[in-house]
Amino acid sequence: MNRKRSILSFVIVTMVTLHFPKIHATSPSAFMPPIEIFDTSQEKVIANLQNSLNIQLEIKNMLGRLIRRSPQANLEAKNQLMIRVPLEPPIYVQKDSIITGYMSEVIVIINKSGSHSHPNLLLFNEENQPVLIECSFDSGSFLGKIGYKADDPI
Repeated sequence: MNRKRSILSFVIVTMVTLHFPKIHATSPSAFMPPIEIFDTSQEKVIANLQNSLNIQLEIKNMLGRLIRRSPQANLEAKNQLMIRVPLEPPIYVQKDSIITGYMSEVIVIINKSGSHSHPNLLLFNEENQPVLIECSFDSGSFLGKIGYKADDPI
């Protein structure tokens, strides 16, 4: 029950932050909210990493490789990393009937055991409803680009 509460809290905090105005600095790189990594097996945020324009571009590229809505919406699964990446400025996404609108953050969900064929992205549509989508990208490469080093291979 506590594990469900932890994951639910993480998702709720993410949804609440979408409603508050963003702090805008004088230049895009002057202030970017950090990337948070939540480990579902430890039930806590395990890392806060520096966000950058390069990471923003990587997420934009991911959003261009959306496949379909995920047939499996198991946000309570153990052994996952949930990586919250705030986007400054928000990115407009239009992919068929999957999702359309501005995304101000993305939660990248990577199964550490590698049992799923594609990582998932948790996005929030314009009505702030969560949409879980399969995406085609190399999760190991993405983790390297954000500067995350794990003891267990992904």
